[in-house]
Amino acid sequence: MTHPRSETKRHHKPKGVVKAEQERGRTRLTISLSQKSVDAWKEIRQVTDADSDSEVFRNALRLYLSLLRAHQNGKTMFIKDKAGKTEPVNLFFSVS
Repeated sequence: MTHPRSETKRHHKPKGVVKAEQERGRTRLTISLSQKSVDAWKEIRQVTDADSDSEVFRNALRLYLSLLRAHQNGKTMFIKDKAGKTEPVNLFFSVS
């Protein structure tokens, strides 16, 4: 006799693999994160007072895409410290 869970058992995906499933006009993603990344995720959710992990993901995706597009258009991002000194921030690196 087969155990009921064995019929619905999910196959383990290698780390870093994103699994996508279509569901009611939306796509559900399943990702694997290291403990360090999980801790960072929790901190972001708490500090931003996000209502859900999906909200954190959508906000992060919008920010990343905006920064990537700015970078592709030749823009440079700078950080200014309390003393007013600015320095460029290199978020994207070209792989040759």
